[in-house]
Amino acid sequence: MKRERSNEALVPDRARRSDHAEEAARALPSAQMYETSYAHRDVVTHVVVTPFTHFIVTASRDGQIKFWKKQQVGIEFVKHYRAHLAPITSMAASPDGVLLATTAADKGIKVFDVLAFDMINWIKLEYTPGACEFISGRGAARALLACASSEDAQVHVFDAVSDGSVALHTLRHHTAPVLHMQLNTSHNAVVSTDTRGVIEYWANDGDFSSAPQPVPCRATLGPSAARPARSMAAAQHQRASRSASRWTPTCTRLPRRRRGRRRCRSRRTARILW
Repeated sequence: MKRERSNEALVPDRARRSDHAEEAARALPSAQMYETSYAHRDVVTHVVVTPFTHFIVTASRDGQIKFWKKQQVGIEFVKHYRAHLAPITSMAASPDGVLLATTAADKGIKVFDVLAFDMINWIKLEYTPGACEFISGRGAARALLACASSEDAQVHVFDAVSDGSVALHTLRHHTAPVLHMQLNTSHNAVVSTDTRGVIEYWANDGDFSSAPQPVPCRATLGPSAARPARSMAAAQHQRASRSASRWTPTCTRLPRRRRGRRRCRSRRTARILW
């Protein structure tokens, strides 16, 4: 029994392609000016402004980063990188604004030259990295990069520009995974916080043959920021002032058994006396 062919099958392919071409031509915009969007295709998770070099670097959840240059009026798009194949966990700029480091769930650290818009190093890890921070001051002989592990409480120190995935030193100041680290260039000290709400101050003296000694200091803090471990609060974000005299953590109260799963956020300003 013969099947009857439909009318669409009788239409030549060339005619159907011409119909699609005409429809696409009618859908083209007819404006005199056109604009191209340089926005991210996914949610922006990190924004870093490099000091002294005046660049803005943005990172999205899909592992892409974009470089922007600050102008006298507005900003200008510079370059787009598909840096990682997994969500970016941390991004940090060096104190001189020349280097940029990113860590992601694909177990890798990418180091970029900001002025040349180029990737100069790729450090492959055996663990999933967490927070990262440049811990060497401006003008140092080596660009030291501290990278925390999200699987344990260790912090590994690397040379950001040299090849190799072997850490120069491993720090064990915390007993829980480190959430954030920030360098205080005025006093050569690093402030780090972990998931248990413990805040550590440790010095970067450049000699990693022994663990850095804690920095002597006195701090005037609020109840959630002074002893976050006792008040069941963990610092989710931290930022220091330019004069390095004040340091502000944003704390999230950890769940307790008696209080259930209720969470509350609070901000406390700490005046650090070095």
